[in-house]
Amino acid sequence: MTLMRPCVCVSQARGGYFAVLSDFPDFRWAFIAYLVNSAGHWINYVAALQVLSNIAPASQGALLTSYFMVARLLPAMILTPITGLIADSIDKRLGLAICNVASAAVVTGFIAIRHTSQIGGFFIVVFLQEALFAQYETI
Repeated sequence: MTLMRPCVCVSQARGGYFAVLSDFPDFRWAFIAYLVNSAGHWINYVAALQVLSNIAPASQGALLTSYFMVARLLPAMILTPITGLIADSIDKRLGLAICNVASAAVVTGFIAIRHTSQIGGFFIVVFLQEALFAQYETI
């Protein structure tokens, strides 16, 4: 009678996640790229809040901050079904590259925002950036 041995994953056999990262260089590079992208997204979040606090009137700071949160969450809620369809129909590497380049181009819109009268443009830039990030996350 032959006993079947359970399948042992590479990560269980030789030391967990670090073994996976050392044994699979393509995965390691994809993981590092994801960490860098996520760190940039977080830093952009903090910087966008700083831009908003600089251009917002003092009496409307809390209201505009809540609008900022809505502008960040709304694209993910609305566009995720559409971004899933797009992600399934394009090459993954090309899609990630396009999302990153387009996001970099959109974020440069923060440079042009300097006055209270441009708050609408600020929210458009935030919305577009989050729409591209929703596409990136789906790919």
